[in-house]
Parts: sequence; C-alpha cells; structure tokens
Amino acid sequence: MPGNFSKEINRNDIITFCPEEKFFELFSYRGYISKNITGKCYNKYPPFIKRVVAITGDKIEIKNDDVYLNENLVKNSNIYNVDKNGYKLPRLNNGFKKILEMNELFVFADGVNRSLDSRYIGIINKKNIISKAYLILEVK
Repeated sequence: MPGNFSKEINRNDIITFCPEEKFFELFSYRGYISKNITGKCYNKYPPFIKRVVAITGDKIEIKNDDVYLNENLVKNSNIYNVDKNGYKLPRLNNGFKKILEMNELFVFADGVNRSLDSRYIGIINKKNIISKAYLILEVK
C-alpha cells in the first residue's frame, strides 16, 4: 500500500506507484485501464509502473509540447492535447517549470508516445510509491 516506502529512489529506477485517485476514475471511465483488475491503489485499481527520469533538484520544463530535463530535451517526450478518440487529456502545459523538491519524482515511459506518465499525471510524490522494481537476469 502507498505511504510506507522508505528505499532510496534514483534516476532510471523503475517504480510502481498510485497516481492521484482522480486519474483512475477518469482513465477507467475512458477505458485506458481495466475496470476488471483489482489492485493496490485505492483498494481497487492496479498501480502504474514507470521509469524515474527526474529526482530532487532536477529541473522539469515543458516547451513546445516537449519535456526538458535540466535544459535537455527528453527524447520522444511530445505531449498530446487529445487521445486517439479525441478526448481532451489532462497534461502539463507549455510554460510549466519546476525544480523537484524532496520526495518529488518525474516518471516517463520510454518509447511510448501516449503513455500515462508524468506528462499527463504530473509530479509523483514518493509517498505514493508501492515498490521498486529490480532487473533479474537469467544466464543460460
């Protein structure tokens, strides 16, 4: 359950977390997430899993519908105004600037143009993290 996570989070870590509940209601209604899956978020929704691209002290800026991290363009970070069905998307707007404070993270899905990541759900607070994923390699 969110709220108990105490491990250090670094850039490029993969985390599972619960965005604000308002996003689940909207995303479920629109069919972005399944209504039939029971998860750890708000006793009914599955958590999101994303890569952390920015941590405390990093500067996030939105310019020309793209994400900039510490003045550098994040590859494939275009932000859309509407989904493929024409529904208006919640999103960070051009002109958004923020230096991340303690316990704030910016998450991103590499190579997925329309992923529900921080471009659309905003800054993630560490208190909303459920777990940190670890890569396990199988050697044959």
